[in-house]
Amino acid sequence: MSVTVKRVDRKSRQRFYELIVETEGITVRVSFNGYELDDLEKQITRCFNED
Repeated sequence: MSVTVKRVDRKSRQRFYELIVETEGITVRVSFNGYELDDLEKQITRCFNED
């Protein structure tokens, strides 16, 4: 499995991030703004720190 986060800048100065998860034969792309990406990062950190 491959996980990538790509920053996308638009001409209108809008910026968003695309989370790309690739497995054999399947690719999932999900768009996030900066706030949503920060929240996702916090949630992932909490999951890895749980006992």
